[in-house]
Amino acid sequence: MKKYRVTLDVDTEWVKNFDMVIEAESEEQAEVDAMTEVKMNAHDYITTTAEEEEEDKWTISKLDTVY
Repeated sequence: MKKYRVTLDVDTEWVKNFDMVIEAESEEQAEVDAMTEVKMNAHDYITTTAEEEEEDKWTISKLDTVY
């Protein structure tokens, strides 16, 4: 099976400007609802990039890992 290195790029301006008013029974529920909204729209502000890893690189980095 191939191995891929995946990185995330977050639009920090979108995150910085996040401003939403939510009707909820409590602060905790409002926070949960906001996180649900963020998860549903993550593709709007998070970009993923995957690059295939060469088997030799993966083997070397695995050997360098301390358990």
